[in-house]
Amino acid sequence: MMRVLFVRLGYFPQEEHVRKNARALVDAGYEVDVLCLRAPGQPAMERYWGGTVYRLPLSHRRSGMARHLVEHLAFCLLVGGLVPALWAWRRYRLLEFYGPPDYAIFSALLPRLCGARTVLYIFDLLPETLARGLGLGEGSLIVRAAGWAERASAALAHVVMVEGPYERDMVVGRGTPAEKVVWVPNVPDEDTFQPERRVPLSETGFVVMTHGTLLARYGIDDVLRAAALLRPHVPDLRVWIVGEGEHRTAAEALARALGLDGVAEFKGWVPYESLAPLVARADVGVVPLRFNSLPNKLFEYAWLGRPVVAADLPSIRRVFGDSLLYFPPGDPEVLAQALLRLYRDPDLRQRLASEGQAVARRYAWSLVREAYLLAHREGRAGFRAEPAVEESEP
Repeated sequence: MMRVLFVRLGYFPQEEHVRKNARALVDAGYEVDVLCLRAPGQPAMERYWGGTVYRLPLSHRRSGMARHLVEHLAFCLLVGGLVPALWAWRRYRLLEFYGPPDYAIFSALLPRLCGARTVLYIFDLLPETLARGLGLGEGSLIVRAAGWAERASAALAHVVMVEGPYERDMVVGRGTPAEKVVWVPNVPDEDTFQPERRVPLSETGFVVMTHGTLLARYGIDDVLRAAALLRPHVPDLRVWIVGEGEHRTAAEALARALGLDGVAEFKGWVPYESLAPLVARADVGVVPLRFNSLPNKLFEYAWLGRPVVAADLPSIRRVFGDSLLYFPPGDPEVLAQALLRLYRDPDLRQRLASEGQAVARRYAWSLVREAYLLAHREGRAGFRAEPAVEESEP
């Protein structure tokens, strides 16, 4: 049995994306160990259904860019010592690193030199993350240095995975060979998100939903401000905010200040297996990100036939095209107008729901999983479904 090590600055098994990839490899006959952060109450080491989890004495807090960078540095220092030691003990044939931080892959230098394969799966592009977080231009020294770090990290990997075709073009454009970069979208597992399991819509009112980690850059405030603008026109409006995060307290305070008591409901964290019934009971899903990404929540709404209003971002439009309504990131007025349009036009809701679901089915996890496994077996391939907007050559 081939042994694999996942390395992630995050929590396991909480992160669905990492858990889903581990399950795919385990079902294919691999043994998957995980090196990750340690949440309060979790043991430092434990067996799970696919292998062993090793947890670092480090927790994840989003409290500013300085903390973000310090956390990355501490993580890399810890894995720099532990990855070679675990490899020497467990003899991993493959090591898969989830970035950021991309440069954690340098901890696998010795295993790679000794014949182990390495995979770098980039969740967020570091140059764009720094530019957004620090308000810097593309030509700034810090952003350029992040691009160099990305390219150097990718050079150490046999395969580089990204979540969308736009991200692939960005990585290739910064110098990573195109034949090494594949895109593997983060989509819901049909075993949980199945249209056949949808419950009848029993909620009263017009339900607008957004979910995920509650961070300011995820646009939660824009949804609340749009709700305040929408409320006089939609008397039965209900807004569900599902998830946890350090921005929750501020978001709840904003909701109170906007007079959204009885309208905005903060449901907190829900287990992943309980998320699909909530999505199925919403009338509209909102993806209000203020930064470029192709998030799992978008595929979850579309998979269950919910019409979506999304921030107009290159990664989203590249895949979903005109199957969504869009608004400029950070613009609650246009978001409110799009929601009002959907509220007043049931036929438009149905058409967008059908078109979005058709896109989501082209990226079903059963298909993406095979592309993910093929990338491990053959070193490339990735997902081949055509995006809604024709791809350009990198």
